Amino acid sequence: MPPRCRTLGALLDEMTSARPNAEAVVFRGARLTYAALREQVDTLARALLAVGVGTGDRIALLLPNRPEWLVTAFAASKLGAVTVAISTFSTPRELAWTLEHARPRVLVTMESFRGRGYLPALYELCPELAGSKPGALGSERIPELRAVVCIDERRHDGVYRWTDVLERAAAVPVSAVAAATAAVSPADPCFILYTSGSTATPKGVTLAHGGVIVASTSASAST
Repeated sequence: MPPRCRTLGALLDEMTSARPNAEAVVFRGARLTYAALREQVDTLARALLAVGVGTGDRIALLLPNRPEWLVTAFAASKLGAVTVAISTFSTPRELAWTLEHARPRVLVTMESFRGRGYLPALYELCPELAGSKPGALGSERIPELRAVVCIDERRHDGVYRWTDVLERAAAVPVSAVAAATAAVSPADPCFILYTSGSTATPKGVTLAHGGVIVASTSASAST
């Protein structure tokens, strides 16, 4: 049966209400039910509100396929923010270009992946991070950037650990996420996906909530 909801945040709520104990995510032996996934998503959404994310803001994701990617994307969708998916194969130059073009409010990343160091490239792009506290950021090249979140446990200058940023959720009431989700429209953008740039400057392709859900539903029905 096709979902009734036409925004991604509301869709997660609908799926959770229908099947709270069904498995939603399986990753390296760890399993999340829909109820557990929604709890993590809502907590991160509150944390993002606490660091200043609002409707239309962009949240850059530089992560491989893992639960934090899904949690962040759904949290952004609940707030009417836009997820900017960045290729994990990006070179430092490509990463710098994408971040300067996308101008995210928040970047969620990891120290490195498959030999590519993301934080060193970020410190080169935003030297203001060095020696600063998490959230105390005023990047010259990305003036909108207010928070960098790293999912690894080690502490880094100017960077929130994943667990640290989640603690910011305590400052925001649960009702704030529900209100933000209710204000999101199916026509609102939810993703920006960049082309490879192999033949020209990369282009940012914008996808809307309603279109993503319809396309996903159609693809599921045809398999």
